[in-house]
Amino acid sequence: MLREQKRAFLSMILAGVILLAFIFMFTFNDPATLNEDKPLRMIFTSIIVGGAILWGIIIASTKKQNPEEAVAMDERDVIIARNALKTQLWASMITLVVWCIVLTETYWTKGAVPVDLMYIMMQFILFTNLLARSIAIFRGYKNPNLGIEEAC
Repeated sequence: MLREQKRAFLSMILAGVILLAFIFMFTFNDPATLNEDKPLRMIFTSIIVGGAILWGIIIASTKKQNPEEAVAMDERDVIIARNALKTQLWASMITLVVWCIVLTETYWTKGAVPVDLMYIMMQFILFTNLLARSIAIFRGYKNPNLGIEEAC
């Protein structure tokens, strides 16, 4: 498995687990009361900080071992990176649209969306972005024909 593919696979697992934890946590608790519920806030903060630390460990552990080693990027790497950026953009935009529609419909009668939900939305979109990028990179290296037509 290539270094970028290994990094994408581990990041995909991490982001998927964190997003599932968000969904599970806020399925059984009211996310609008995050600030008032101290144990819930500590769990939420622990997930965010723990995820950031684990992602840093993933990046550090998949770094090049030899700093003098030359970096070689071919056309396929460029195409995979370009496709990953497109996927990230679409995933972020779709997630943002879904959040805006759901929050607007849910809190329409109350007149305002609770501030806590904006933090949750931001974190959810960031981890969705990481998940989408990781999936696109991992899928790109798994599919030998991906993007070949674009390079020609």
